[in-house]
Amino acid sequence: QARLSLEAFNALGQKVATLIGGETYPAGYHTLEWGPELAPGVYTLRLQCESQSGNEVRQLRVVRE
Repeated sequence: QARLSLEAFNALGQKVATLIGGETYPAGYHTLEWGPELAPGVYTLRLQCESQSGNEVRQLRVVRE
């Protein structure tokens, strides 16, 4: 199991949404449908994963159409 946080930042680096707010998920693949709170545009997603094996942070730039 891991505690996940997923935040979205706009092109100016401002946090515009918390898509996952520290919930615990079991190991495996998961999907997330974005809600209407994010308008079309370019975003940086920041995923933070805290587990027994350590902490990991990844960033990904995405385009929402």
